[in-house]
Amino acid sequence: MFSGCLSRKPIAPLCRIRYQRQFEARQPCVMNAAVQLSAEAWAPCSVQAVVLAFLKAEWDKWPLLHMLCDRGLLDRANLEDPVQNSLRASLLWQVRGMLWQHVPSDTEWFEVRHLTGVHFGQLLNIHHLDWSRLTATNTLEEVAQVQPEPLRGVPDEWQPILWAHDQDGPFTILEGNHRLTALAGAAVERQNSRMIAYVGLSGKPCGWHRPDRLW
Repeated sequence: MFSGCLSRKPIAPLCRIRYQRQFEARQPCVMNAAVQLSAEAWAPCSVQAVVLAFLKAEWDKWPLLHMLCDRGLLDRANLEDPVQNSLRASLLWQVRGMLWQHVPSDTEWFEVRHLTGVHFGQLLNIHHLDWSRLTATNTLEEVAQVQPEPLRGVPDEWQPILWAHDQDGPFTILEGNHRLTALAGAAVERQNSRMIAYVGLSGKPCGWHRPDRLW
C-alpha cells in the first residue's frame, strides 16, 4: 500500500468527500461548528511532500535515520527528483512502515494553512493502545487533560500530519501526537499557535481512526 501511494503523481483538486458516517456515528466527536478546519486554505499536495514532513519530524527520534542518510536529503529536498523521493520513502518505511500499512492507499493529500488552537476540538489522538487506553473517544483535548505532556520546541515550526474521511473531520493525528497533546494543554502557546498541516482524506476506513473501529 505504501509504495503504491508513494508512486502517485500530485493529485488534482478534489471536491469534498461525503463519507457515509456509519463509522463515526458509533463514536461521536463534539466539534465547534464556528471554527472548522475546513474553512482554512486547502491545497492539493503530493504524498512525497507528506513523506518529507514526516521524516523531518522523526529525525531526532530515530538514530537509525542518521546512520542511513545525510540530513541534506531532507534540508535540500527536491520533490521532483524520483531518486530522492524513493530514498525518503524507503527511510520512512524503515521507521514507520507499520503505521503506513494501515493508511488507505487511495488517500489524497492536502496542505492546510493553517491549523491553530481553535481547531483542536476536531482532533483525535491516533488509535493506538498508548493513547486509546486514556479515554473512550481519543479526543485531543480530553487526552491532554488526562495525560499532560511537556511542551518542547516552537509550535509554529511543526507540520502535523492528520487523516480524516472528509474536510469536516474529525481528524486523527498520524504524526505529532505528543507535541499536539502538549500544546493542547498549554493555554498561552495554544492560543498563539499557527501551523501548516498535512491532511489525508479517504472514504475508506482506517485502523488508526478510532471512530472506524477496525480494531
